[in-house]
Amino acid sequence: GSSLYAPLLYNNTIYLSSEYGYGDNWISLVKNNGTDYYYDSSILTISGITYGSPTMLSKPYLYGNNIFVNTVNGLISYNLNTGLTNSVSGTIGNPIIDANGNICILTNNGNSLALFDSNLNSIDSFDLDGNCNMLVSDYSGNVYTVDENGYIYYASYDGSSLSCSKTSFNINPITTAMTYYSGKLYIGDNNGIIWAFNTDNLDEDTFEYILLKLSKQNRIVIIKNKYYLEE
Repeated sequence: GSSLYAPLLYNNTIYLSSEYGYGDNWISLVKNNGTDYYYDSSILTISGITYGSPTMLSKPYLYGNNIFVNTVNGLISYNLNTGLTNSVSGTIGNPIIDANGNICILTNNGNSLALFDSNLNSIDSFDLDGNCNMLVSDYSGNVYTVDENGYIYYASYDGSSLSCSKTSFNINPITTAMTYYSGKLYIGDNNGIIWAFNTDNLDEDTFEYILLKLSKQNRIVIIKNKYYLEE
């Protein structure tokens, strides 16, 4: 079946967050017989979904024998050996799962950032001043998110605690585009500007640079707060 998210490949099986589901099962398993790929089966039962309604809200992630995926019913863990599930309600966007099984995810419908262990036991949480819908990580114990007013939150965590701060400045609101790469946090805002922040000094009221803004007529390149108009 179709999927809106990247697949998970594990033990020669492709796991897909299904867009429409198979009956009431929402993770599709695709295998290879040596010559071709074929649909094998589906797992993770979520009942009572109206056909065509968004159900899966992230790609599947693996830690140990458990698959984790965010859904309309919250973050769900599914044990591949037993089929048993566990869940946390009110989660938004994708989870961040590190090598130790620590899980960061937006909770309280995007108004909090929370830390869980791999059994989905709550460890710590932080209430945000705005609503957020996505989370990115540097996979070194730091995560980043942006609220609807353009304020950036940056948090550090370990297996026992979570600390979070917010920038004193804000950029334009964003809804979809944010990623981390090589010490930079890249954010695409709703006005068509791509920002790049150095994550080492996010607490300062400065930014590394704005990459570019595209329009139908020209391109505005903004570097170190200086504006250059290119015809």
